Amino acid sequence: MNSYVVSFLQGTGVTNVFPVIMGLYSLYYVAILTGHFLPDMYGRRIILMSTGVFCGTCLLIIAIMTTVIAVPTKATQNASIALIFLWEISFGVQSPLIWIVTAESAPTRNREKVLSVATFWGFGVSLLITSVSPYIQNEGYGNIGSKIVSGISLDQDSQG
Repeated sequence: MNSYVVSFLQGTGVTNVFPVIMGLYSLYYVAILTGHFLPDMYGRRIILMSTGVFCGTCLLIIAIMTTVIAVPTKATQNASIALIFLWEISFGVQSPLIWIVTAESAPTRNREKVLSVATFWGFGVSLLITSVSPYIQNEGYGNIGSKIVSGISLDQDSQG
């Protein structure tokens, strides 16, 4: 979502994405600051599981809305932006915990190796998504735009 938020916003019909992105990143920063006290108050597991489920649910709803509704309406646009903001809060709350859990899960003698492997794989997956996603989204290739699920189509030509 963070790498292609501009594409998602444009796919939902937002024309001026800069103010929306600035609001998203400001909210993300505030959400990250919760990583200092929420894990101690509620525990790591419940926060990681609940934010993971919430992020996935938000993305699924956005995908369904942008797939089913061919031409975005004002209501679709507003709902998509609201869901992206909710996703950003949840992702921000989860972000510090990923590093905390990674650092705490290995014994002291292997901690550097575990963190380096986790960082390498995290970067590698992000790089793969960033490299492959344009070919899936662009018109000359996959042409799914901001749609994640491309199997649903409402036009008569594809039902044939």
